[in-house]
Amino acid sequence: MVSRDQLRALGLSDGQITYATETSFLTQLFRGTFAVGLPAIGDLGLMQAAALACGPEAAVSHGSATVLLGLSEKPLALTHLTGPGERGRGIDGIRWHRVPLPGPEEVTTRDGIPCTTVARTLVDLGG
Repeated sequence: MVSRDQLRALGLSDGQITYATETSFLTQLFRGTFAVGLPAIGDLGLMQAAALACGPEAAVSHGSATVLLGLSEKPLALTHLTGPGERGRGIDGIRWHRVPLPGPEEVTTRDGIPCTTVARTLVDLGG
């Protein structure tokens, strides 16, 4: 998974990114987020792509966090995220939650994906 910002930081222009998408070198998953090639993405790949699309301060949360943390095996139709601002709103496939932001001690990383901790996830689901 790679974001448009990461591709730009590597020196690619918007035109080159568009060309790579048109030639299937990049597969767009969410606004500004791509998989390289035509991979079998799976739940973890979608969560990683969603987190990239929503910005560096976003974290997988709620039902999606239960899957990422190993508390549930039930796949979800949408990837749930929490973060500051509105960056995640209006993106197909993402459920953006407007709840009090998790503090640094309430966010962890699983498989390279930012995620709310078990305790914060249970609080979010209990609310």
